[in-house]
Amino acid sequence: MATLVSGLTVESVHLFCKSLNLAFSSKANFFGYQRLYGQGIQNFFQAHTDKLKRGIEGKQNVILVDTRYDSPGFCASKATTIFMDLDTKNIVHIEVGHKNECGGSAKLEGFLFEKGLDHLIGMGLQVKEIVTDASRTLISILGACDHPNPVTPPRGCEWLEESSPSYQCLRYTSRNQLAVLDYNHHNDRKHKENSLGDLILSTQCSRKTKEWVAYKELEEKEYSYLPSMFVYLYTMLIKKYNPF
Repeated sequence: MATLVSGLTVESVHLFCKSLNLAFSSKANFFGYQRLYGQGIQNFFQAHTDKLKRGIEGKQNVILVDTRYDSPGFCASKATTIFMDLDTKNIVHIEVGHKNECGGSAKLEGFLFEKGLDHLIGMGLQVKEIVTDASRTLISILGACDHPNPVTPPRGCEWLEESSPSYQCLRYTSRNQLAVLDYNHHNDRKHKENSLGDLILSTQCSRKTKEWVAYKELEEKEYSYLPSMFVYLYTMLIKKYNPF
């Protein structure tokens, strides 16, 4: 569980345990548990975002939308589209997809945007305004979209091979959901102060401008949501594998 939740890989953890002469489970057992934990993270994440959506029901919502790809350019195969509420700064929904679902990387942004917007409207949320970058794809969609029936995910599918591209996409989805949980639970952190009450500043070199910039340090993350998520995942594990 710690391997998946921390964002590490089974190979890196196996090497760490081997260097300490510690026993480590086989790959077969590891991936068997991940099938369960992947669904557990999905359920926990869904409950979290459902609660956020209930908090903005009945309001005229302004939704911020942005899409991030797993690699730059036209070689991207997977992407994540994020839907954030402007007032609360909470990410209320994400859509993760593969280029094979829509016929290519160029169509992936529009495909995920329409799918996510259909989901939000299908839940009864009032979307007053969409804020995004100057994407020609999204501009054309917003100019012609009449919001058809919400897209529902397929049900009853068999589990995929652990090394298949589709399985990699499921892992990609889980890690995006974990990243959203982390952001939403820590987006209101206060700035660090020293003993005199002054703000603590740090510097960082921007990869885009190649210039050093100063920023205010934030308080350490508490990860208060992790215990309840671990309890949820272990409960799923016990119900599935405990014969008693």
